[in-house]
Amino acid sequence: MSNDERPTPSPQSVADRFSGAAEQYAQSEQRGGDDLAAVVAAVAAAPTTALVVDVATGPGSTALALAGVAGRVVGTDLSPGMVAKGHERAAEAGITNATFEVADAEHLPFADGEVDVVTCRIAAHHFPDVPAWLREVTRVLGPRGRLVLLDSEAPEDAEVAAFLERIEIRRDPTHVHAFTASEWQDMIVAAGFVVTEVQHHPKPKAFEPWLERGGVDAEAEDEVRRWVRDAPPAVVAALHIEHDADGAPVRFADEKVLVVADRAQPGAAPGTMAR
Repeated sequence: MSNDERPTPSPQSVADRFSGAAEQYAQSEQRGGDDLAAVVAAVAAAPTTALVVDVATGPGSTALALAGVAGRVVGTDLSPGMVAKGHERAAEAGITNATFEVADAEHLPFADGEVDVVTCRIAAHHFPDVPAWLREVTRVLGPRGRLVLLDSEAPEDAEVAAFLERIEIRRDPTHVHAFTASEWQDMIVAAGFVVTEVQHHPKPKAFEPWLERGGVDAEAEDEVRRWVRDAPPAVVAALHIEHDADGAPVRFADEKVLVVADRAQPGAAPGTMAR
């Protein structure tokens, strides 16, 4: 079955799947890294940061990191379990300017033009309709608003891209699609933004915890292990796959693309300043 033929997971199934994995994500490599530091820096450099909204915030790692550079941060997520984990972590850290709300990415609980910065980190590959989400981002952002998007980057090499998409879908049925850096820029420009910066960040991860977070059954996990163990040389090199003495995969790294974009000003055409 091709990616286009797969049924789209229901919002409830996505919410349930991530609620059950909230603690795993809170402890995962997503809680930090160079990519998170880059997101925080991009937000700190925005024209105004009175209200920053982190969409699909998960257990709140990004929202909590942004609290230090924003007046107020609201993390939104479809999953009540993730929102509860965000509240818990904020309380533990004594962070009072970050709150969390349950909300669909395409229906954000903010008025037109109310938000100064929207962020979304390692989540948009789960969105069923990215252009619709970008339209919603455009709606809530003010005239000097900024979008800071970081997501899994589809490799330009077709063989590697197909392999990565295949294992992602098998280990996590809520994975919809990863885009190339160029595709992200084109969609963001089409939504009325000027792209000002593009960065690429490798994201190393331990294989077994990554596989377990997907929430699939043992048969699917074994299939992914076998595919990665037997990956062709080009894939091994591109994904930096490491094996133990018995040939089992232990670590790999995929790329994350960071796109920073500001709303096009009146009279100026959307476009890109970076590729």
